[in-house]
Amino acid sequence: MIQGNLALKLEEFEDSYCGLHLLDDREQSFPDNIIQFPLKNNTYSAYEHDYQNLIKKIIFPDASVNAFNYCRCGPVRRMKQDSTGTTKYLYDFDETYLLYDCDESWNVKAQYTLGLGIDEIISKKYLDGVTWKKIYYHYDGLGSVVALTDENGDLIGRYVYDSFGNIVSEPVGVDNRYTYTGREYDKDSGLYYYRARYYDAKVGRFTTVDPLLSMICSGYGGGGCGVITPTASFEHPYVYCLNNPVNYKDPTGEFVDPVTAAIILLIVIAIAYANYLAVCSDPCSTPEDIQRAHDAIPTK
Repeated sequence: MIQGNLALKLEEFEDSYCGLHLLDDREQSFPDNIIQFPLKNNTYSAYEHDYQNLIKKIIFPDASVNAFNYCRCGPVRRMKQDSTGTTKYLYDFDETYLLYDCDESWNVKAQYTLGLGIDEIISKKYLDGVTWKKIYYHYDGLGSVVALTDENGDLIGRYVYDSFGNIVSEPVGVDNRYTYTGREYDKDSGLYYYRARYYDAKVGRFTTVDPLLSMICSGYGGGGCGVITPTASFEHPYVYCLNNPVNYKDPTGEFVDPVTAAIILLIVIAIAYANYLAVCSDPCSTPEDIQRAHDAIPTK
């Protein structure tokens, strides 16, 4: 069932989301975990995934490439290469909250001040040429960025979205990629990065299966998910926020249904903790990295 304004968005593509698969006749699997994504005019974008089923490379129809690398303790992005260049990220010790953006040589480009909520960026201090500037973030009830102001409190610009997160209007010439529900928007691909997977607002679906479901379910469809009774969250493994993005959000790309999420967490917490202990001897951000970045930022 397609709700809200999603039906209009599907006109941009050859097919539509249907059943339990990504797109009818659009998802083609190839060696090395690559999926080709047919667009109009017989053009393709190819998505290559890593062992966590996260996108590690996108090859666009014009042969341009975006590349991504992730922390082992993640899933959080460690590096992104796109049309603007290379950005590397430094997180807190738990690799949960972003602290700094860096260039290819780990020179600091931006520093973030965070609130208590998930994806709650209060301000961003960034290097504009040789001058450090600061912007402040303002949110709506869903946690989407709706406005930016400068250090004097003057309005820089506003953001407007449709119900599924497509950007209707935004400020021009502003260095900001955190928008709908506070998540990171990749302009080259038009995808939102929701940590565990990517979200395509144009069709209102995630691009890969819910990773928590993948851990506990033997399959989808008639078999259901083992002993767990299927709910709206289970009926479509690519669905975004139960097709109700006006009232819900999914900050990790895993589950919005609190009851189901609690059940899933009880099942996978032991596995997740064991995996964390196994791989996090090599964290993305060390205390030395964070201190070095902190020392590079002017105090005023």
